[in-house]
Amino acid sequence: MGRIFLCFALSAIGFASASSQYTLVESYDNTNFFEKFNFIESNYSTGNYNDVDPTQGYINYRNRADAAKLGLIATQGTEMFLGVNHRDIMDPKGKGRDSVRLESKQLYDYGLFISEFTHMPKPACGVWPAFWTFGDPWPVKGEMDIYENWNLAEYNWMTLHTGNSTLVGNCTINQKDMSNPVIAKNCDVTFQDATQSLNQACSTQESQGQWGSRSGGVYAMEWTSAHVRLWSWSRSSTPTDVKLRKPNPESWGTPHFFAGGSSCDIDNHLSSQKLVLNIDFCGVAAGNPAIWGQLCRNTTGYENCTDYVAKNPDDFADAFWKVKAIDIYQLASNGTRNAARHSKKLLHDARHHH
Repeated sequence: MGRIFLCFALSAIGFASASSQYTLVESYDNTNFFEKFNFIESNYSTGNYNDVDPTQGYINYRNRADAAKLGLIATQGTEMFLGVNHRDIMDPKGKGRDSVRLESKQLYDYGLFISEFTHMPKPACGVWPAFWTFGDPWPVKGEMDIYENWNLAEYNWMTLHTGNSTLVGNCTINQKDMSNPVIAKNCDVTFQDATQSLNQACSTQESQGQWGSRSGGVYAMEWTSAHVRLWSWSRSSTPTDVKLRKPNPESWGTPHFFAGGSSCDIDNHLSSQKLVLNIDFCGVAAGNPAIWGQLCRNTTGYENCTDYVAKNPDDFADAFWKVKAIDIYQLASNGTRNAARHSKKLLHDARHHH
C-alpha cells in the first residue's frame, strides 16, 4: 500500500512539472488595478506603532479615497501612478509622510508573475520602496522581495525570508544557481553568524538591474513546487516571448535569483502570498542609525532620517512608481499542480510517519 501510494505521489509531482506552457489568467491593469488591492491604512489611534507601520517607518499610509484626493494615486491613461506627499513640511514628532501600501486581495500559490513598470522611485535618503510578496503568518509562510532597497543604494536586493528552520526545514541558496552575487546564504530569518545578521535572510544584489530607473523595467518571478526564480530586464531588452504574452522562462537564461532544489523545499517555505507594492520612509532599514550614517548623514547634513524626511518634501518629487501591468500566468493544469503539491505533502508526511 505504502509503495503504491509513493509511486502515485511521485508521478503526480512529475506530471505537474512536465508541462511548461504558461497561460495568462489574470492581469492587474488600468481597468482594475486599484480595485484588486487593499489599501493598508496607518492607524495612529492605538498607541501601538505596529498599527502605523510594522516596519516602524516615518509614514502615514492612506486609504484609497484619501490617497486619490491627495494625488498619491491616479490612473493616467494606461498606467497607474503611486507616489508620496512631496509638498508639505511635516512635524518630525507628528504623523509621518503620506504614502500608500497596497496588498493584493487575492492570495497566490505558484505562478509566473510578470510586472512592467514605466518608472521606479528615484533613490533618495530616507526612501524605502519595495515590490514583494509575503504570507500571513510571517515568516512561516515566507516573503519574497523582488525589488527593494533604501536611501542612496545603487542596486536592488532580491531576498527570500523563511521561517525558523526547526519548524519549516532548512533553506539556503547557492551562487552556482544564479547571476546575482550572493550576499547571505541562509534564508532563515532567525539565523545569524559572523557573516549574516538577524533577519538578513538569503539576500542577493542585482547590480545590473533596473534599480531607480526613470524608464522603468520588467520583473518576472516564477514560483513552482520546485523553485522560485527571478529575472529582470530593461523595457527595451525584454524578451519577445514576454512582450507577446507567451512567456517561456526556459529561454531566459540563468536567473538573477534562484532558490529550490535539494537545498530548499519551496513548498515548506512559500504559500498563500499577497503581492505588495509600497513606498516607506526611514524605519528599520532606511532609518537605521548605522545605515543612515553610512551615506545620508553627510549627504544631507541631518543626524537622523525622520528630521530630514519631515523637512525636505521637494526631495521626494520623483519617489513614485508608474505601473503598466502585473500579469499572472499559470501552467496549463492548475488542478494537477495543486494535486502534486498535496501529494508531495502526503509523501513527506508518509516518510516521516514511517
